Amino acid sequence: MKVNIPNPCAEKYDNMSPTELGRLCKVCNTEVVDFTDWETKDIVEYIQKSNQKVCGKLSKQKAEIREVKRNHWSKYVAATLAFGSLGTLSYAKAYSIQSSYSTTSYNLVDTVNVHIVDSENNSLPDVLLINKSNNQKFHTDKNGEAKLPIIGNEMYSITYIGYKKQEIKIIKANSNKTLKVTLEDDSYEIGEVYVAPMERIKPVLNKEINLSKNLPQTSSTTQDVSLKNRIKKLLNIFSIRD
Repeated sequence: MKVNIPNPCAEKYDNMSPTELGRLCKVCNTEVVDFTDWETKDIVEYIQKSNQKVCGKLSKQKAEIREVKRNHWSKYVAATLAFGSLGTLSYAKAYSIQSSYSTTSYNLVDTVNVHIVDSENNSLPDVLLINKSNNQKFHTDKNGEAKLPIIGNEMYSITYIGYKKQEIKIIKANSNKTLKVTLEDDSYEIGEVYVAPMERIKPVLNKEINLSKNLPQTSSTTQDVSLKNRIKKLLNIFSIRD
């Protein structure tokens, strides 16, 4: 089975009001279900269970979001580093008490503020950002902003449904700054979604079976007459010999 939109709608999806499964089109007062991250089998099942026509948003290039799980080793390393950091801080605190010099507190990790928008400069909330070196995840807030830590030169992958996946590189020089990132719209269509069966290839029949169709068909009456004639000939032969 496959799904498609034969007659795409001209209305703009982003201008519609949000709903539980997508957006509400005020022109036809119909919910447009966001199918961009659905599997085809799930879309087919949803449409088949619905008692009315289904309008939806289908992506030509679906954005793929993979849940990346950190392994136990990375957790162990993180815990070890955290314990080591606590030990270092405790030592620094003890040393500062003994010293007569004033001490200043510094952030151990620099950060950069990232603001993610679309092509029309609208802020995008809940955008997923993944640090490619350690798989640490971040999400933008309602204003489309996220604060990311910088330890070295960091590569982040940015994923958001309905937009093309993008990667950005953040370096130390970007610390304490705000970086603006514009995501490109992924090509999609909205409109009534149809379910169509896949085209099937007709099986090739055996050549002998095909050829048999072209053979002349004889009626049962003709066959009976032929059989009788053969019997008569045999009887004549035996009668002559006798």
